[in-house]
Amino acid sequence: MNTRTRILSGWLGLSLWLGMWGPAAAAAGAGKITCDGNGTLVFTGNFVEMSLSSKAGAVVHTKPSKGTLTFSSGSGFVKYTSGDTTLYIGNGSATAKNVKGIKLTLTGAAAHLEASGIGRLAVRGVGTCALTNGKTVTWKESKDTTVDVTTP
Repeated sequence: MNTRTRILSGWLGLSLWLGMWGPAAAAAGAGKITCDGNGTLVFTGNFVEMSLSSKAGAVVHTKPSKGTLTFSSGSGFVKYTSGDTTLYIGNGSATAKNVKGIKLTLTGAAAHLEASGIGRLAVRGVGTCALTNGKTVTWKESKDTTVDVTTP
């Protein structure tokens, strides 16, 4: 196994592990959220609208039961697929509408996420999430932070 394959396998394994276990303790809710920072955001659920971007990062997602994630044609992401799981490495942006049953991990520098819908979110790194109710949640490198997305 060459170094590139080992690195990709490690990223994929870590991201899937975070995707499976990270949001388990997160509270479910419906509403809107905007997050910015450096680190890892893990979320699952059904989203009416979602947009994300990252510089020097990775996005791993499972195939949603409905809808698709569309990556910008100008993105610098490189795509790798294995079964129902897709990994993008690099920098760029993506959007989605009416996505159901998605599990997604966004990790990297200058990560940005905007989403509205119902789901669970867990974050780690350095950054903030602004909620519909005006509350701002600050997340830290040393621990996982749970964000409760509430109705408007």
